[in-house]
Amino acid sequence: MKALVSIAALLVPLGISLIFFPEGFFACLVCVPLVVVTLALLNRDEVNGPFLMQLFILAFLARIIVASAIFGFGAMEFFGSDALVHEFHGYTLLEVWEGRVDVPYFLNDWAKPWGLYNLIAAVYFLIGRNYLAICFISAFCGAATSVLVFLCAQKIFNNLRTAKFAALLTAFLPAMIIWSSQVLKDGFVVFFVVLVIYFLTKLQEQFNWLDVVFLLLSLFAVFSLRNYVFYFAAFACVGSFAFGSERVLANNFRWLGIMTLLVAAFAYTGALSVGTEQLERLSDIENIQYSRTVLTREAESGYGAGTDITTTGGALAALPVGLANLLLAPFPWQFGSLRSTLPLPEMLVWWALFPFLFAGIKYTLFNRFRKAVPMMLFTITLTIVYALFQTNVGTAYRQRTQIQVFLFMFIAVGWTLFQERRDDKKILSSARRQRPLVNNLELR
Repeated sequence: MKALVSIAALLVPLGISLIFFPEGFFACLVCVPLVVVTLALLNRDEVNGPFLMQLFILAFLARIIVASAIFGFGAMEFFGSDALVHEFHGYTLLEVWEGRVDVPYFLNDWAKPWGLYNLIAAVYFLIGRNYLAICFISAFCGAATSVLVFLCAQKIFNNLRTAKFAALLTAFLPAMIIWSSQVLKDGFVVFFVVLVIYFLTKLQEQFNWLDVVFLLLSLFAVFSLRNYVFYFAAFACVGSFAFGSERVLANNFRWLGIMTLLVAAFAYTGALSVGTEQLERLSDIENIQYSRTVLTREAESGYGAGTDITTTGGALAALPVGLANLLLAPFPWQFGSLRSTLPLPEMLVWWALFPFLFAGIKYTLFNRFRKAVPMMLFTITLTIVYALFQTNVGTAYRQRTQIQVFLFMFIAVGWTLFQERRDDKKILSSARRQRPLVNNLELR
C-alpha cells in the first residue's frame, strides 16, 4: 500500500504537468513546498505518522485530479460559477498592485473574501496567471483538513478508530472533495475553522503562547474569507475559556489577555467595525427575511417561499424545515437538473450515517462535553443561523461542509460505539460456545 501511494504521489502530478503544461507544471511546483513541509511534520509522529501521511497524499491526489478534470473540461461554470468570479477579482487585485487599473468598487468591500483575493494576487505575482495553481492550493487545504480532523478527534475522544473514521469521511466524501478542488472560499474556510478548533483543544490541555499566536492567525484568516463565520469561531473561543478548561479560574486572565489582544488588533486595522456591521446585518431579522425571499425567488432550487421569520412563531416554524434542508438536502423531489442529481449517491451514504450521528452526540454530551465545547458551540450556532438564513438547496449543500466536518466526528463516535458493541457480542458469543468444552474438561 505504501509503495502504491508513493508511486501515485509521483505519477499523478507528473501526468497533470504533462497534460496541462505549463499551467499544470507550475501549479504542481507551487504545491511542492507545502506538501513537503506537511509530510515532514507528519513524519515526526511515530505512531500515527504513516497513516496520516498516506491519508494526506491520497486526499490531495483525489482533489488535484478532480481540479484538473474540471479545468480540462472547462466545467468551472457548471460546478461553481463563483470560482470564476473569485479568480477574476484576485487577478484584478494584481493589476491594481502593478498600477495597471484603479481600485474597483468590489475590492473595497470588506464583506468580500479579500483574503482569497490577496492569495490569488500573490500567487499570480510569482508565477503569472494560473487558475489551476489556486485550485491546487485549495486542494492542499482540503487534504490538510482531513489530517486536522484526525488530530482534533483524537484529542477530544482519545480513540484511534474514531479519529480515523472521521478523517476518512473528511478526506473522501465527494462534497468535501468538490468544494476544496476549486477557487472557492469554502475549502479555505473549513481548513482555518478546523485549525481554530484544533488549537483550542491544544490550549485546553496546556497553555502555550505559540498556539495562541496560531489561533489568532487562524481567526484572522477566517475573518478574511467569510467574516461572519469569524464571530461563531470567536464564540467557540469564549466558550472554550468559560467551560472547556479544567482550571477555569486559573486560565481566566490568560484568556482575557488573548481576547483583549484580538479585539485590539481588529480595532486597530478597522476590521472590527466592518465585521460588526456585517454581524448587525446577520442578526437583523428583517434583513434575513429579505435575503430568504430573494434567494427563494431567484434560485431554481429555492424553498420556504411562504415562510415569514420576522415573528417568533414564524422563525420556530421555519427552523425545522431549514434544518432538514441544510442537513439532508437535496431530496429526491428536488432533483430538477443534472447538477442537482449528481450528489444522489453521496446523499444515500450521508443519510445512512445519520443514526450514528445521534448516537455520537449523545455520547459526547454525557462523556466528552468539556473537551468538545468549542466544536459543539461553533457547530450548533452556525447550523441554526444557516437553517434560518438559507432558502436555496444548492447553497445549503455547499455551506453544509462548514459544519459537516464536525458532524463527521460525532458520526465517527457513533460508528465506534456500534463497532465496539458488535465486537463485545462476538466475544460473549465465542465465550458461550467455549464454556461447555471447559466444563467437560473439568469433569474429566
